Amino acid sequence: EYEIGVRDDVWRGRKVTRIKITVDGDELYEYLDFALTFKEGHFAFQQHDPKSKVCIRRVEVMPLDE
Repeated sequence: EYEIGVRDDVWRGRKVTRIKITVDGDELYEYLDFALTFKEGHFAFQQHDPKSKVCIRRVEVMPLDE
């Protein structure tokens, strides 16, 4: 199971988007995006090599309570 969590936050007084990757319940990586690169409504999937092939079986989007 591959889980991506994204949330806006403040870190040391700076606005930041936290992107957290969890695989089989273990935190693999957390990226702090201080540039606020990705805006509302975007989906991004990781792919390093432009010639590689990525297959995605199922994507679930759930609305969250405010």
